[in-house]
Amino acid sequence: MNLRGSALSPRVGILLIASLALGACEGRAPTHPRSPPRLLAQNYRMTGFASSIEADSTCISCALDFFVQLSPTPRRSPGVLEYDGVHGGHVIRTVLDSVGNGISLIPDVYGEVVARSLPADQIQILIPIPINLTTESRFYRELASFEGTLGSDGTATGTWKCAPFDISEGYVDTM
Repeated sequence: MNLRGSALSPRVGILLIASLALGACEGRAPTHPRSPPRLLAQNYRMTGFASSIEADSTCISCALDFFVQLSPTPRRSPGVLEYDGVHGGHVIRTVLDSVGNGISLIPDVYGEVVARSLPADQIQILIPIPINLTTESRFYRELASFEGTLGSDGTATGTWKCAPFDISEGYVDTM
């Protein structure tokens, strides 16, 4: 699964790339564990795509497309630059059986976001909407947090798990 994005400001931008492949971290330069947090771009975009074919031939695909706008001035505490902001966009999850029958759900999202720049070029993006943290749907819980490592070019690598909506009646989405 890959998440791609680009900075819309001259400061450090964010590009999240997640991969199911074991070699996703190859070629990444090591970072010094004491490097201070870096300033983040005020505007950036996160996009991603993932797909798999299950043993029963069910095809599952997901896409993520968010725009994020952060406050220009972060809160500073020892080892952390923390930005408040907003995000908006959509996520798509499609589940099709072996003959192409199924469901595609495309929720639009908008809400608050918190981005944290941490030492050793680490980054956290949190979407603290209460529904993301308390819902029974794994789909929304997985959209509550992203973590990654900032590269020297201002991009970051990290992970995203496109979980099911946990629908068990009618069209099923539980894998």
